[in-house]
Amino acid sequence: MLPTAEQLAEIDVDNRLIAHPYPQRLIARDKVNQSAAVCVVSTALADELGVSEDRRIYLCGYAHGRERNLIERADVGSAPSAGLVLECAMRHAGVALEDIDVFDFYSCFPVAVSNAIEAIGLSPNDPRGLTVTGGLPYFGGPGNNYSLHAIAEMVHVLRGDAEIGLVAANGGFLSKYAVGIYSAKPCEFRVCSSSEIDAAMAAECSPAVEPKPEGAATIESYTVDYQRDGSAKTAIVMGRLSKNGKRFLAVSAPNDQATAQQLANEEGLGRHIDVTPGDSANTFVLMN
Repeated sequence: MLPTAEQLAEIDVDNRLIAHPYPQRLIARDKVNQSAAVCVVSTALADELGVSEDRRIYLCGYAHGRERNLIERADVGSAPSAGLVLECAMRHAGVALEDIDVFDFYSCFPVAVSNAIEAIGLSPNDPRGLTVTGGLPYFGGPGNNYSLHAIAEMVHVLRGDAEIGLVAANGGFLSKYAVGIYSAKPCEFRVCSSSEIDAAMAAECSPAVEPKPEGAATIESYTVDYQRDGSAKTAIVMGRLSKNGKRFLAVSAPNDQATAQQLANEEGLGRHIDVTPGDSANTFVLMN
């Protein structure tokens, strides 16, 4: 029997926390031995090779885009390039969201899926589903090459009853996004430009960054790294200095598990901290 969403998120000895807020069953493993291949040919060559019409799948739209480096983003809680790429690919393909029969969204972590589907107004409970492989944490895949497996599986699906499929790929810290839209019916291949996405991302404001922060600050985003016994090991924060608003990165000191555990137990966003610059890493402590 397949586990429920609640069971996947429940913390227990077999589903320990890895990094806040994700337990083991919600995190993909990329150190696996898998391979996939896709052969792309022209219609003329397919004719010459005698590939039957019912075996052919066509790429009818695509797009790609990149985010700024994580610390340079206007809002570290979102990655708008995914939505822009999805909309651009559908526009180039001449299809709307309701025209697509099947999807596969890159799913290294839940946020990679939610960030994309929320941007285009797709419900997580959409009856069409969000994956054709079962998802990266369960299907597996070496790094973001998982999406090549998704394309290969999409070909099989589109050779069945479905007509139009969308495969979305992610890389890095929601750093880059790519989408391909595939059809079981012939469509004219067109070179698709992603220049509008690049322009939109370049126009975003970027906060100033302080590599050696010092003094009072507030936490803008954070995570906690856990040990195998479930105790907190290290806290990592992205913050803003109170004196000038510059953004920085810092970690809890190696011997300060109390700070990490406190952020594991309590909400940390907006908390006041004091940060100290360091040679190998900046460190912080929580303020009362």
